[in-house]
Order: sequence, then structure tokens, then C-alpha cells
Amino acid sequence: MGIWIAAGLLIACLVLARLPRRDVQGRGLALLRTLFPSWRFFEGIEAGPSLQVATAAVGEPFGAWRDAQPASPRTAAALLVNARGNLELAYQSLVDQLASELDDAAQDPTASITYALVQRLIEVECLSVAECAPGQRYRFRLHAGVANEDGDFVSAEHVVGAT
Repeated sequence: MGIWIAAGLLIACLVLARLPRRDVQGRGLALLRTLFPSWRFFEGIEAGPSLQVATAAVGEPFGAWRDAQPASPRTAAALLVNARGNLELAYQSLVDQLASELDDAAQDPTASITYALVQRLIEVECLSVAECAPGQRYRFRLHAGVANEDGDFVSAEHVVGAT
């Protein structure tokens, strides 16, 4: 008898979990909802903008766009300690913050602290030793990942070390 009750409760929970999500009215029902786990943490995960950089020597044209922060290879040790992965997540969070500030067109993006931090990120982490020579120029863009580049933000030209 007890096995049938447990099976019935399990089936009822599975049916409830498969129902479409909607807002719960009332504080009591919202608190009751916390007792049931939800495995749908995100409704839809969208890729954030990627940071790309183009560099140029003095008097030369800019080269092709390249990823500023290519993903580091995953290792088994990263399951325990993943300092580089956490740093990459912080960098991506900074890029996402700049993208959200750019959506608010009320202010000049170059006056933003986030913009200055992205510049510093590029100069410290993303440029090779040869690209950090005095007089080297760079610009960056936030690429949305679609074929149409109209929605991309492209920065002004910056000189290495001028920030």
C-alpha cells in the first residue's frame, strides 16, 4: 500500500514539474514553491558579447579582428582548482557590464570606469609582448556573434600605455 502512495506522489511531482512555468500569486504559494526543486535554472541561455581586438604598428593599418580572450584548455585539475577559469569568468562579466552600459546611450561610454577597465584588460592580458611596444595602437569591439556586424560596438583607436 505504501509503495503505491509513494509512486503516486512521484508521478504527481513529475507531472507538476513538466507544466509550463508561470508567476505565483501570493506569498504563501511562493514559499510553498521553494520546497520543490526546479531543474530549469535558466529559461534560455544566450551567449554574451565576445571581446575582439585589432592591433597596428605605427603608421600601419589595423590587422584583422581576433578574439581577445581565447578560452583556455580544460584540464582535470580544473575540477578542483580553476583559478584561470574564474578569472576568465570575471573578464567576461566585465565585458557584459560594458555591453549593458552601452545599451544606455545617455552617457559617453569612454567616460565609464568599465570602459577603462576593459582597456586595461586588453593591454595587460590580451596583447602579445610585441604588441605592447611603445606607439602600438589597438582598438576593440564587442562582437555579438552574429554575421551582421551592424550591432557591434567598435572603440576608438587607443595607444598602448596611454590609459
